[in-house]
This record gives sequence, structure tokens and C-alpha cells, in this order.
Amino acid sequence: VMKAADPFGGLHSHLFSSTDQHLLRKCPCPVWLRRNGTSSKTRAIVAAVDLDAPGQPGSGGQGGLNESIVDIALQIASGEDATVHVLHVWDAPGAGLLRLWSDEPDPTAAQARYEMAIKAEHMKALDRLIAGRDQLIGELRKGVARHVIPARVRALGAELLVMGTIARTGIPGFIIGNTAEDIINSVECALLTVKPPGYESPVAPVRAASAS
Repeated sequence: VMKAADPFGGLHSHLFSSTDQHLLRKCPCPVWLRRNGTSSKTRAIVAAVDLDAPGQPGSGGQGGLNESIVDIALQIASGEDATVHVLHVWDAPGAGLLRLWSDEPDPTAAQARYEMAIKAEHMKALDRLIAGRDQLIGELRKGVARHVIPARVRALGAELLVMGTIARTGIPGFIIGNTAEDIINSVECALLTVKPPGYESPVAPVRAASAS
């Protein structure tokens, strides 16, 4: 589904309307919202993926969603001669506790080793996802997704952000719920959202009444 985003004025010009939000949440197919006043050319695309579960790229669930996000971004780039930045934001939530409670002589060094190990796992997952596709630029960034993703979109001057809107719960750092909405309403470029494989919309189709 491709649609012009409903305009907001003033300080809220970057927000999507309630109709647009419903489409992003519930439409079973990808939704592409284009903002008025933005460039019709797509030179830079950011494909935001989540790789927190080990070994997920290429598998079902979130791995399948990651593949869909990358594939759609590549399809658009091939027609626009654009650059695709595959962005994954990672964090090491246990680092602070490790430093605080570690019984090692140098807790700071223990924390650094832990963070490096976590980063290495995320880098391997990102490499697996983009392997064999030279036109993709992998970007691994440490931080909080709701802050890092909009900042990278602005820094790259991206005209389009491709991302998932829902996925399984229980995975740390997953772009889900309020985090997804914060990201969606923090970017000023066009937005293309993708649902995971097997997603079923909660909206029942309207059936035409039979003739009496």
C-alpha cells in the first residue's frame, strides 16, 4: 500500500495521523507513506533490522522479517540507483551490573570484554544477513534504537526508512510497540513498514452483502 501521509501542521508536522498509524499497525502488506514536500528521488535508504536472537537471519520469525526488510529495500534501490544502509542497533544491558558485581581484580576490563563479546555476536549476525550482496552497507551502532535510528536517518540524509513494526516479545532491544512508534514519529523522511511472515491483520475483511 502506497499513500501520501496525512499532513499535520506546526510543531507536529513530522507526526503521522491516526489513519496512517492504523495502516502501519494493522495492514497485512507493506505500507509506504510518502510525506508532502520531500524529495521524490531516493538516494539513500536505511533498512533497520533487529538481530538480537543468535542465528536468526534467514530463519523464521524475526529472521524472516529481517530478510523481507532487506529484500524490499534492495528492490527499491535497484530502480532508484540508491544506497542501502542496513542498520542494527545493539546494546549490552548487563554491562553495568557486571562492573558493579564482578569479583575480578579489574571490573572495568571485565565489562569491556563482555561488551566486545556481545558486539562480536551482533556483527556476525549482521554479516550473515548482508553476505553476498555487495550493494548493502552494514552499520552496527551501540545505543537505544529509538534514539539511534532517527539520528542515523538524519545524518545520512536518507529519503526512506524501511523497518518492521511488530514481532515476538521477550527479545531484549526489539523494535516493538512504543519503541517502533517513537521511531516512526521521529523521522521526517518517507517510511516503509514491513510485517513478519505469517502476520494476520486483526481487521476482518468487509464482505459485500448478498443480493436478496
